[in-house]
Amino acid sequence: MDDTMAYSSAVFKSENEDLRTAQMRKITLLIEKARIEKNHGVLELGCGWGTLAVEVVRRTGCKYTGITLSIEQLKYAEAKVKEARLEDRITFKLCDYRQLSDAQKYDRIIACEMIEAVGHEFYEAFVSCCEVALAKDGIFVMQFTAVPEELYDETRLSSGFITEYIFPGGCLPSLARVTSAMSSSSRLCIEDVENIGIHYYYTLRCWRKRFLENQKMSNGKYKSAEHRATGKYKSAEHRATMDKEKTRMSWPVFVESSLDHEFGPLPELITGDDN
Repeated sequence: MDDTMAYSSAVFKSENEDLRTAQMRKITLLIEKARIEKNHGVLELGCGWGTLAVEVVRRTGCKYTGITLSIEQLKYAEAKVKEARLEDRITFKLCDYRQLSDAQKYDRIIACEMIEAVGHEFYEAFVSCCEVALAKDGIFVMQFTAVPEELYDETRLSSGFITEYIFPGGCLPSLARVTSAMSSSSRLCIEDVENIGIHYYYTLRCWRKRFLENQKMSNGKYKSAEHRATGKYKSAEHRATMDKEKTRMSWPVFVESSLDHEFGPLPELITGDDN
C-alpha cells in the first residue's frame, strides 16, 4: 500500500500514475458523489485506517463518525486524527453496523469496499440498517468489488485459497444481488452507477509491485506463514484480475426514494483521456 493505508481500489487518471495520487482521487470522488457539506453528519461503514475521515473533514468541515471491528485500526485512526487536530469533528466507534443506534441519523453514509465482508445471507439486513441510519433526503455511496451476475453463485459457493485464508465468510456481490436486497428490504433507490473495474486492476498491479519490492528489501526477515500467505494472495489476486471481465467495480449511489426534489448531475469518473 501507500501512506494512505487504503486497501480499496484507487482511481487512476493514467495507468502509470502513482498509487497515492490515485487513492486520493478515489477519496475526492467519494466525497463529491456523496455531496458532503459542512452541516452534514457523515457515517463511514468500515473506516479503515482513517484517511478518508481526515480528508473529508479537512475539505468540508462536516461531522464524521466511522465504525470498525478492528482495535488496531481504531487506535491508528484515532492517533491520525489527533495528529491532524480534528478530534472535535471526528469520532470512531468499535462496533458492528448492526449495533448502530436507531435514533442517530446521518445525512451521508459511505461504505468503501465494506459490503464484501457482509456475506450473501446478510445483504438485506445490511441495506435495512443503512436505510434506518440514513436521514431523510440523505445519500448513501458504496464502492464495491462485484462479479457478473452469471458468475455470482459459482463464485460465492466456490472454495479456494482466498476464501479459506484471506476473507473467510466474505462474498463478492453482483450488482443485481445488491439491488435485489435494496428493493426487498428498503425504500432506497439507485441514482447513479459506475463501473471502475479497470482501476482495480491498476491498483492490484501497484500493490503487487510494492509487495515484491519490500519483500526483497526485507532480506528474508519476514518468513512467517502469514507473510507467505499475503504474497500468495497478492499474486493470485493479480492473476485473477488479468481477466478484466470477471471482476467489476461498481459505484452505486443510493438515495431515499421519498425525495421531493432532484439532484443535479453527479461528478463524472476521471479517465485517462482527461487533461
